[in-house]
Amino acid sequence: MIEYEKIIQEKDIFNTEGLESIIYSDETKIYKIFNSTQRSYLQNKFYKVNILETLKDFKEGVLPIDNVMDKRSVFRGYSAQKENSLTLLEIHEQRGIYDFLLGLIDSSKKLYNIHSRSEKIIIADVNCNNIIIKENENDLGIDSIFVDMDNISIDGLKHDRYSGILQIFFKPRTKHLRISQNTDRLGQLLYLMSYMFNIENPIYGLKEKDFSEAAEKIQSLKNMKNLITTLQNPRIYLPNIPYLFEMIDPEEIKKAKLEKVL
Repeated sequence: MIEYEKIIQEKDIFNTEGLESIIYSDETKIYKIFNSTQRSYLQNKFYKVNILETLKDFKEGVLPIDNVMDKRSVFRGYSAQKENSLTLLEIHEQRGIYDFLLGLIDSSKKLYNIHSRSEKIIIADVNCNNIIIKENENDLGIDSIFVDMDNISIDGLKHDRYSGILQIFFKPRTKHLRISQNTDRLGQLLYLMSYMFNIENPIYGLKEKDFSEAAEKIQSLKNMKNLITTLQNPRIYLPNIPYLFEMIDPEEIKKAKLEKVL
């Protein structure tokens, strides 16, 4: 157990951009302190964090290490290993669309591994700030990992939020949004389409001409045409969404040598 008072008095503030927490840090660890003091909210977080702390052979996400408790023994947050890395959003801003797409496809492999576990995990808040690219000293290629794992749904415990890009997609639809592993896969597909075509509304705002031109550069996009057409009809139930790595060949991304969005 880590004392909450020591964290806020002795540790440096690392990040205040998130709405739900303040991140403190030292040389080796980060300390996520939740802003809310609502009992039900912290209780849900507490149960999830304690499950995550016990997971074995989990290499796809940054897991909590220890609980942060205040003087009243109320759960206030947790510690985790500090990673020298960039988020996918930062990768896009600093390195461009090429590395961004490769990172997103790699993260879909990690998502598959997470979904395949027995704990019935749903990420829910799949977004480009919750996926980081680890600095790889051995140059083994792009290695992605999920962060903010406390927001997930695990073993039936409810998720705390879901990505805004899902809200954009479901807004005109007649069927309500139900968070699932399928919407995790949908979220990654929406981000791929949004950044590849530089559009805020990646399904309903996609033009046939733009998609066809892109498919000439990246052949595996052609296999997605029927899926995209289905998704563009807001009256149709959400179909089963494959993982990105099952649809897009990263070697084609490399060959396309994309220097900017299509």
